[in-house]
Amino acid sequence: KTDRMDAMLLAKYGQHMQPTVFQPNSKTMLHLKQKRALLKQLKKQKMALICLQEAHAYQPTQDEDTQNTTHSMLTAIERHQEKVEQSLYQTTQQAYADLMKIVTSVKGIGKEIATALIVTTSGFTRFTNAKQLAKFIGICPTHYQSGSSVHGKSTIARRGDPHLRSLLYMASLSAIRHPSL
Repeated sequence: KTDRMDAMLLAKYGQHMQPTVFQPNSKTMLHLKQKRALLKQLKKQKMALICLQEAHAYQPTQDEDTQNTTHSMLTAIERHQEKVEQSLYQTTQQAYADLMKIVTSVKGIGKEIATALIVTTSGFTRFTNAKQLAKFIGICPTHYQSGSSVHGKSTIARRGDPHLRSLLYMASLSAIRHPSL
């Protein structure tokens, strides 16, 4: 900090509270996070091209060059998506085999969700309890209240990774629909 008073307050906080020392992610975890970000982007691009193809299909006439280019781009994205997915799952399995086994033992959670959980949470190393994890993911209920007169509706805190939340939602639906799995 450049402000002398703020620096003194931060130093006192550090002395009094004794916060844990920050530990950066491992090289493997950083690579996994990059692969997951790339995979999410490839999925977005794939969906955009599919929507573009559908929009063009409703036109009275269609340009053959545009159709060919869109089709070849879609094919290339699908090929890259498959490679990145395979690399992501394989790297996660190698680096976090025990954790993958534990997470996939939960009903409704497969390798995609397990990988997303492990990568998003840095291998569950940043949390000391389930409440912290739920809050980080964004599935923890929050209450809106101000004084004694304003009582809002309780909703989930949408602060975490929306893709992970949707994956967990689908896993819970699967577990509810197929209790014998």
